[in-house]
Amino acid sequence: MKRITFIIALFLMGCQEKQTEEISTTAKPETNKMNEVIPGKTITIDQLEDMFANITEKTPWDMKEPMLWGYFFTNSEPKSLEPIRDQLVSEGYRFVDLYQSDAEDQDGPPLWWLHLEKEEVHTPQTLDQRNNTFYLLAAKHKINSYDGMDIGPIK
Repeated sequence: MKRITFIIALFLMGCQEKQTEEISTTAKPETNKMNEVIPGKTITIDQLEDMFANITEKTPWDMKEPMLWGYFFTNSEPKSLEPIRDQLVSEGYRFVDLYQSDAEDQDGPPLWWLHLEKEEVHTPQTLDQRNNTFYLLAAKHKINSYDGMDIGPIK
């Protein structure tokens, strides 16, 4: 099985450094409430619950208020990410960037990263549903992955 690592970046207010929480998981098919297989799903509800507990414990953020959520997709070919960008922008997400990772940071050819963001309120359950939607979107467009999310306060 493919080993996938994703990083959830927590940007702490008033700090010069960014704190990161890294979660490593093994990819395995999961299903949603309708028993639909979620291909490539690596972020579990348990990990999201831990993430929310960690944020509540270690930051002054009020998770009942809107936060800035970033979402990331990857692919070896940048053109394949454009339909996802266009669809999500039409659904109210902001396009942030489409950039290539440094080849020296990974094995194999560099990946292209699509970064979108949206100001919204999530619970672990609603974020899990959002992630399921994005995993299915990545599979539909046959791209490498939906790579996860990051969160920060709205400035």
